[in-house]
Amino acid sequence: MWRTVIAGIAMAMVATACSGTSVFDLSVGDCFDDPSNFEEVSWLLLHGSLPTSTELENFRYRLREARKLPAELLETVAKLPADGHPMGALQAALAALGLHGGQAAWQESGDVDEACIRLIAATPVLVAAFHAGRTGRPLPEPADDLDTAANFLWMMTGERP
Repeated sequence: MWRTVIAGIAMAMVATACSGTSVFDLSVGDCFDDPSNFEEVSWLLLHGSLPTSTELENFRYRLREARKLPAELLETVAKLPADGHPMGALQAALAALGLHGGQAAWQESGDVDEACIRLIAATPVLVAAFHAGRTGRPLPEPADDLDTAANFLWMMTGERP
């Protein structure tokens, strides 16, 4: 369980880098009346408010689609040195991600939004690809019926949460 919490915090920090909102300026108790999930927190960090139910469903769909990464990218990440530091692997994996899928113009807010969604969705998949490569086990396909945190756990362990 603690790995999921740490991963969620790390992925939320990716979202803060895109939005400019400091994760340390937010109080979870002030933001949520009910227990929340990773997608709601990510939306909050990107947009400054909680999503409506329609916005949340659309956001979840966009994240699910964005976590489908090219096989050659995942193979490259899985072949990184097994004794390499995971943060070095993540840095290399994110750089390789930037080489796939074209270059964003970065002139419209929609371009930045798409880049943030891509980073939020791809980061846990890339981490799982490196983990699979260093442990010698196959990488499961992303599961469309799981949210981001549950999918990360599935891809890291091969066991459905």
